[in-house]
Amino acid sequence: MVKLTEIFQESMSTKIGVREVYINPNHVVMVREDMNFARYLQEGKLNDLGRELVNPSMRFTRISVRNSGTGNYEIVVFGDTETVYEKIRSTQKSLLKG
Repeated sequence: MVKLTEIFQESMSTKIGVREVYINPNHVVMVREDMNFARYLQEGKLNDLGRELVNPSMRFTRISVRNSGTGNYEIVVFGDTETVYEKIRSTQKSLLKG
């Protein structure tokens, strides 16, 4: 499992939240840059999250995860696409060796 920090917009609200999430790397279908939260960052909509989480150069990555029976779902996490991909990939390697 890979531990990441998810950023999300609460449904039926403009409030943005953060939570830890664990992802099974074997179920990751796609990783790509997320421009929506990058735009929110530029617009100042993420300022309430605090400086320890958000800085002006922050990047965000959208991950598509396969869910048995119900198709795929997507989450957005902190970090640039390459860093997130490498974290997922390195976990897969250690699982295969173990």
